[in-house]
Amino acid sequence: MMGCSTTNSPNDVIQGTVSYRERIALPPGAYLELVLADVSLADAPYIVLNKKRITSLGQVPISFEISYDRQQIIENHTYSVMARIYDQGSLLFINDQAYLVITKYQTKEIHMVLKRVPN
Repeated sequence: MMGCSTTNSPNDVIQGTVSYRERIALPPGAYLELVLADVSLADAPYIVLNKKRITSLGQVPISFEISYDRQQIIENHTYSVMARIYDQGSLLFINDQAYLVITKYQTKEIHMVLKRVPN
């Protein structure tokens, strides 16, 4: 008897958490934006593979998943996940270091620590 397989899908997932060091609660309307991008070319804008917005955040750490199409991945390219937390359109937190994934770094699980943006 043949089993059912879901490996035919070209999609894969990066999982992780987002947190910050400050001991403050997020405002009720805050949201998290994630971008998975090809950042291979130093002198060109990055290429977005996927974007995701998460609302109803609760408190940190915030768990996330962002999917991508394996067929878009080029083995010698560099990929990064970027995260920002906004409240009513104002930027509150941003990552200030690269969180590299997939190819050379062979990770699909990351734990991001964001920095507060000065007001």
